[in-house]
Amino acid sequence: MELLRAENISKSFAGVRVLDKVHMKVDGGRVHALIGENGAGKSTFMNILMGMYPADEGTVFVRGRPVHFAGARDAMQYGLSMIHQELLVFPELTVAENIFMGRQPLSRFGWIDTRTLQRKARELMEQLGVDIPVAKKMKELTIGSMQMVEIVKAVSNQASVFIMDEPTSAITQKEAEILFRIIALLKGQGKAIIYISHKMDELFRLADEVTVLRDGKYIGTRSRAGLEMGELISMIVGRDLDKLYQKQKTFPGPVLLEARNLCSEGVRNVSLEVRRGEVLGIAGLMGAGRTSLAHALAGMEKITSGEIRLNGQTVSINSPRAAKNKGIGLVTEDRKQWGLIPDASVKQNIVLRSLKKHSRGILLDQRREKAVADREMERFRIRAASRNQAVGSLSGGNQQKVVLSGMQLTEPELIILDEPTRGIDIGAKQEIYQYIASLTTRGKAVILISSELPELLALSDRILVMREGRVKAEMERDKASQELIMQHAMAE
Repeated sequence: MELLRAENISKSFAGVRVLDKVHMKVDGGRVHALIGENGAGKSTFMNILMGMYPADEGTVFVRGRPVHFAGARDAMQYGLSMIHQELLVFPELTVAENIFMGRQPLSRFGWIDTRTLQRKARELMEQLGVDIPVAKKMKELTIGSMQMVEIVKAVSNQASVFIMDEPTSAITQKEAEILFRIIALLKGQGKAIIYISHKMDELFRLADEVTVLRDGKYIGTRSRAGLEMGELISMIVGRDLDKLYQKQKTFPGPVLLEARNLCSEGVRNVSLEVRRGEVLGIAGLMGAGRTSLAHALAGMEKITSGEIRLNGQTVSINSPRAAKNKGIGLVTEDRKQWGLIPDASVKQNIVLRSLKKHSRGILLDQRREKAVADREMERFRIRAASRNQAVGSLSGGNQQKVVLSGMQLTEPELIILDEPTRGIDIGAKQEIYQYIASLTTRGKAVILISSELPELLALSDRILVMREGRVKAEMERDKASQELIMQHAMAE
């Protein structure tokens, strides 16, 4: 049964057409994936469906009837609910209060009935198999737990159509499995799910139909049954990608970095080495210590004991500046918090880490700064209106390429990449994979941290598996598998 249909939806901002006659039909009891590169128009399209933006042209139908939403509240009244990639939470309020915000049960005196509120929240949690204390404040939760609360909140709205925008981008594999079970439950109840994700394994696991947008245009809708990965990728990027993961033959050289019995706040007695011309993969579940290890090596987390040797010499890395001076570059997991200044321009973000190179005495050489920014934008294929565009307004993939270009200008010998392809589209992913290959060809050493096991297996020469801050296994690429990695990552 058709629950939602959009016909010929068009939208322009400041004279730029971002959606051009897009259409989509969503049936109950089905998962309909909406995919496309960053900037393809997915978020704008969903915001129009939820009444957050008015369409310039086109019509939205709910159960066959044309509707015109004045806002998200109107959409919710018609049975639409959206789980946003950017969390919309009230950190000082409890889990239960967040779930039933605006719909709290009241006592006969008009006060919020906290006991009933928490009981209803617990019942909903138990029904969905989510184990989060309902009396806890949201600010005390992890990002993954906050995302799960948002999912529970959407279900509590009794919606018939659920829009899920990158719902697994910040949750653990265990939490993702709970989400997948909730999706199966909703499908069984005749609900419709619009699922937005860049993770191909999720799409092929969950979706019944797939709709592709590219550059604001409708490209096509396919049934997942019989859909080949190559065809889907070609629809997304508009060109053939023979192989997403192309691992070039590497010739590892001498050891560049060696760590012995390294300890920090999140790392316990970790020993490792990485060679020039090699990609060392780091696997593990969220909270396993992978990011703490990256931060310790890059001077962002205090090393309490252990030894680091670079090119055979013992070094002290007690700050990001010290790490940079020693030739260590880091691309952080959270690019918005640590990697970028969102309100600053693309140019400023690119040259920020290497300002001394673009200065004459105490003054910036603006001509050189512009030339470097233009060169790096071309080199990394950064799509922006100009070098002066605010970096926060770029797509996720282009933001990540700005971070990479800025890091590269410091000329590091060891490059640590923490979740470098999280939340970016498949075309940008391939460009980053090519960049990693170019690093090893030039004799650089790479430490790659990734939660996408196919990515890790394809790009790494060796893989370390971490759990509870420790290295639990080390394996050569040709002896590794997803099953073996997960066994070491989860085993007690």
